[in-house]
Amino acid sequence: MSSSKLKTGLISAGALLYFLGILIPTQISGLFALLSWYIALFCAGLTGLSTIGAKINKSIFYVIIVVLITGGLNIAFIGTTTINDQLLLIFYIFISLALTSPYLDENIILIVVYLNAIVVAYKFITLGFFGQIYLKASSNFVSVYLMYPLIVYYCISERKDCKLNLVPALITWILSLLSRGRGGIITTTLLFVGLLLTYLNKSKSTKKVILSMALIILTAAVFLNADMIIAKLNSSVITAYFRDRGMRSSRLLIWNDYLEHINNIKYLICGVDIDQTYAAVGAASNLHNSFLNIHAYNGLIMLAVIIWLLAKSFYHAVKNRCWVYIVCASAMLVRAFTDNVFWPAYGTAVLFFLIFWFKQEKA
Repeated sequence: MSSSKLKTGLISAGALLYFLGILIPTQISGLFALLSWYIALFCAGLTGLSTIGAKINKSIFYVIIVVLITGGLNIAFIGTTTINDQLLLIFYIFISLALTSPYLDENIILIVVYLNAIVVAYKFITLGFFGQIYLKASSNFVSVYLMYPLIVYYCISERKDCKLNLVPALITWILSLLSRGRGGIITTTLLFVGLLLTYLNKSKSTKKVILSMALIILTAAVFLNADMIIAKLNSSVITAYFRDRGMRSSRLLIWNDYLEHINNIKYLICGVDIDQTYAAVGAASNLHNSFLNIHAYNGLIMLAVIIWLLAKSFYHAVKNRCWVYIVCASAMLVRAFTDNVFWPAYGTAVLFFLIFWFKQEKA
C-alpha cells in the first residue's frame, strides 16, 4: 500500500470515528455510549496529530496556547469551565487537523451524512414527527447534527473540484423542515439555496437554462396558488412553531441577562459564571448561543481570536472565490448563533475546521 493511500485510510478512519462518536451518544445511553465517545475522541485526535509531521502551523499553535491561558483564567477566577472542558477543546483542535487534511476522503464523510439522515428518517417513521429524535436534545437539533458532516463534505468537494452534489443538502433541508425547528429551517434553507445558486453559476449553459426555467415555473406556480399555499401553511405541522411563536424566543431573555452580568472587568475578560445567570434557572445552563459559550468558558480574548480567525478565513475564501465554503460556513455560523452548536459541544471540531480550513491545502 502506498504512503498516500495509507494516509487517506488513516485520516478518513479518524474522521469517521469522530462523527460516529457524536451519533452514538445521541441515540443510546449508558457506559457503552460514553466509552464510544471518548474512544472516538481520543483516536480521532491522535489521527489529527499524525497530520502535523515535523512542525505545527503557527496559527494552530497560538490558538492552543490561547485556549490554555484563557481556560486557566476562567477556572481560577470564574468557575464556568473545567479542566475536562479545556482538554476537550484541545482534542477538537487536533481532530480538526484530520478534517482539514487534503488526504481526507469526502466519500467517507458523505456516508456519515446519509447515516445521520437514515437515523432521523427512521425516528420520524417509528416515533412520528413529535417523537424524541435525540436522547438529550430537541428535534431542533436535527439540522445541527446533519450539518456537522455536511459542510465538511461540501468544503472537501470544492477543494477537490468535484461536481456539486445537491442531494445531501436537499435531504438535510427536507428533514429539517419535518423537524419543525425554526433555526434549522432557516439555516438549511439558506444552505440549500446558496448551494443551488453556486451550482447554477458553475453549470454549463444548457443546465443553467433548464434549471432557471424550472425555477421560473416554480415561482409562477407559487404566485398563482399563493392563497391555497398560505392556507395550507397555516395548518401545517412544519410551520407550527412559526405560527405559535413567530420569531419570538426566550433566547433574547437569556442573552440579555448574560450580557447584563458582564458588569466588571473580570467578567468581561474571563467570562461569566453561567450558574449565576437566568440560563441556569430557565434553560439548564444552556445559553443558546455558541459565541456566548466561547465567552463564558474562555473569555473575551478567546472570543476575539475566534472571530478574527473566522474573518481571515472568509477573506481568503472571497479572495479565492471559494463560494461553497462561504455558503457552508455562513449557514453553520448562523445556526450556531441560536443554539449550543459549538464550545464545548460535540461539533466544536467543525468550528476549528472552518477556522483552519485554508491552513492545510496541499497534499
